[in-house]
Order: sequence, then C-alpha cells, then structure tokens
Amino acid sequence: GGLLKVQKLPALAANQDYQLWVVDAADPGTPVDGGVFTVDPATGEASISFHPKRAVSAAAAFAITRERKGGVAKSDGPILLLGK
Repeated sequence: GGLLKVQKLPALAANQDYQLWVVDAADPGTPVDGGVFTVDPATGEASISFHPKRAVSAAAAFAITRERKGGVAKSDGPILLLGK
C-alpha cells in the first residue's frame, strides 16, 4: 500500500468518484484497482491510504481516473493524471 496526496482537483458530480490505479510492471495492460476517493470541494485536496486490490510485483506508474460512484473493476473513465 501507500499514501496518495492530491491537490487542486475539481469536485466531481455526486454520481462520480476519483479512482486510483496501480500499473504493475509485470502486467502494464491491466491496472490494479487502488480504491476510490473524493476531494475536499473547497480545496481539491485529499490524502488517502491505499492498498491495491491484488498483489503488485512492482509499481511502474499510478493513474487517476474519473469513474461512476463506488468505482469500477475495469476503468472506463478518462485518465486524468498519470505519473511514476
């Protein structure tokens, strides 16, 4: 697991959540669900502890997508942030 800190993200509609994905170096085509989160609507900030839903050999990258409320098993929302 790890700690995710974000800032200046826009508040989402009530039927949407941000979702964190861990890109596994061993299987980059199948990102691992890191959980959903919301941000403070005034500041766009969030600080969350996350634990990938399955084991990851080595994190190659992290992505944040916008998904329907509660998150999804496989992303169908746009990638908003991508980083290592």
